[in-house]
Amino acid sequence: MVGHSFQATRAVIAIAVVCSISLHARADLVSVALLGADSPTNVDAVRNNLLATGNFSTIDDFAVASSTPTLAYLNQYDAVLVWSNSYFQGFGTPLGNVLDDYIDGGGGVVAAPFSYSQSWRINGDFRFKNGGYYALEDNGGSESMTPNATLDAYDALHPVMQGVSSFANGTSSFLTSTTPNANATVIASLSSGDPLVAERTINGVSRIDLAFFPLSDTGLSGSWDPGTDGNLILANSLVYVARATAVPEPTSLSLFGIGILVLLGTQLKRRYPGFRFA
Repeated sequence: MVGHSFQATRAVIAIAVVCSISLHARADLVSVALLGADSPTNVDAVRNNLLATGNFSTIDDFAVASSTPTLAYLNQYDAVLVWSNSYFQGFGTPLGNVLDDYIDGGGGVVAAPFSYSQSWRINGDFRFKNGGYYALEDNGGSESMTPNATLDAYDALHPVMQGVSSFANGTSSFLTSTTPNANATVIASLSSGDPLVAERTINGVSRIDLAFFPLSDTGLSGSWDPGTDGNLILANSLVYVARATAVPEPTSLSLFGIGILVLLGTQLKRRYPGFRFA
């Protein structure tokens, strides 16, 4: 009977461990806010492409062309993706101020064109405070086409590039004329010599700038090739800035599973003084 009790106990313990691990894994999914000064159709396309990667628990959007989210709103999310296809509200100054506070609090920010271009960029504290928070900076040049550029040198060990093997810029993909910030690291470059992905760490908080528009040729004619890994780079970037700045908290159900293990161990040791988990 004792042997059967031990076998049953082991089975219960195994179930508790599996439940705890799986629930913790679900808790690790990233919540994201899309801050795109763009059409609802384009924003929805970006959302659907990111959801298809399976890395996200929530992807909401905020209409930053006509309004600016509060810090309380942004703090609901592990990371945000910012891009522009028109002006941000207030020419990007209110958004830049709140993004500055969000980053200072540990929030993850990924910026994509044209949020750092001369015309449609993020301004305010994001641009000016302590030398700005950009990884890629507008060097005063105009937006220029770099047709058919492909992925060239990149750091294969960086989390943003995990699983990435290709990227092909489209026939009409505009790249803002940029220079990496002096404190930034270029993670990937294009065959044209332009940076594709750059990282900057600000007070221990990592953030990423991408040199490609979030929509592929499927949603925006002439943009990057959807048969390459643009969506994976986008997803990896968001997951990276979220997890590089946040310590996952155990869910209540994970704690419940741990509690089961502790309770079982205590009861078994009381009933069988010589009991040990084997």
